[in-house]
Amino acid sequence: MEDSPSPARLSCCGSPLIITAAVAAFGGFLFGYDTGVISGVVLFWGKDPSLDLTYVQLEGLVSATVGAAAVGALACGKPMQRVGRKPVILAAALLYACGACVFAVASSFAALLLGRLVVGLGVGLSSLAVPVFLAEISPPTMRGQVVASYTLCIVSGQVFACLVNVAAEALLPGGPTGARWRFSLAFAGVPALIQAACLLLLVKAEDTPRWLLSKGRPHQAREALRFLRTGDIRPSGGPVPAGGRSGESERDVDRDFEELAAAVGATPARGGSGSELGGGGGEGEGEGDMFALLGEARARPHLRRIFGVGMGLQALQQSCGINTLIYYGAYILELVGFKQSESIQLAALLGVTQGVGVLGSSFLFDRWGRRVLLVGACLGAGACLLLLA
Repeated sequence: MEDSPSPARLSCCGSPLIITAAVAAFGGFLFGYDTGVISGVVLFWGKDPSLDLTYVQLEGLVSATVGAAAVGALACGKPMQRVGRKPVILAAALLYACGACVFAVASSFAALLLGRLVVGLGVGLSSLAVPVFLAEISPPTMRGQVVASYTLCIVSGQVFACLVNVAAEALLPGGPTGARWRFSLAFAGVPALIQAACLLLLVKAEDTPRWLLSKGRPHQAREALRFLRTGDIRPSGGPVPAGGRSGESERDVDRDFEELAAAVGATPARGGSGSELGGGGGEGEGEGDMFALLGEARARPHLRRIFGVGMGLQALQQSCGINTLIYYGAYILELVGFKQSESIQLAALLGVTQGVGVLGSSFLFDRWGRRVLLVGACLGAGACLLLLA
């Protein structure tokens, strides 16, 4: 019979795990900011005579980030396997910062397009690397909540971006200086640099324990797991407390480590404490690689069905038209007669309602089930889109 989880195991959501997860999930905030800010910026660009952008150019600038994000997500798998999840998240944050710097000095369509492409690559990297990182550092009992924090950060970033647009419209002059759109776009560099600094200074784990094990580095994997569960950065092989809560936590680390080793495909050495393992390279090698996942799904009938349902839902969600409201909401509102300031404020209200929906569903999907919420959300979204039309 399996041992019941100890109190230390149940309380493993201590500050090291929370801080590490919060720093990583902040990539979702950057993602949300750079997708949410464009709604108001499109209005600012249209009113800037120094840019003199055509409708086609405006559409190109909006869609450039989406296209670059798709490229970044497709290309993200190999770097995640070779260098780890944490360096990819750091690279995404630096790409956001570089894009913000380009926006700060841009004075032409070409420069704006370059900035949007750079930001899009950052969006693509973070959209894949951050959820994988969060899933791999969190214990099974709270994995859903930890990964869901990424979605909450995306919506928070969108809301914050809308509020920045409101502030820029109210406080900064319009016209040929481009002060409003420069401020809104360049401001993304601040949270990007904050995340990069926190990754380097606060996240003591070298990478996720799973990735380290998959690379045949069991000592570092155990150190990372111990840090995430207990905050202890004592090297493997150091003195283990004989009793008390610390000893209990160490036993929980041993148990989690053995379970992780079994999942990855490494085998603990006989008579060891779990710190000596054979080479990894099991499941972890293919994680994050889109093409490897597609090949595996194609080879297994039950995975084909699961993959088809998941991809179908995502495709239908993306094609229903909600992205049009996110990217062009303020512009559409101005077309129907609202003032620019009112349009930007109403676009911010859209972001707030998204946040309410995410928070509400996070409390309800365990009680009502995913299917009920999904069907209800689809019917509600469809009715609202018909009403807007």
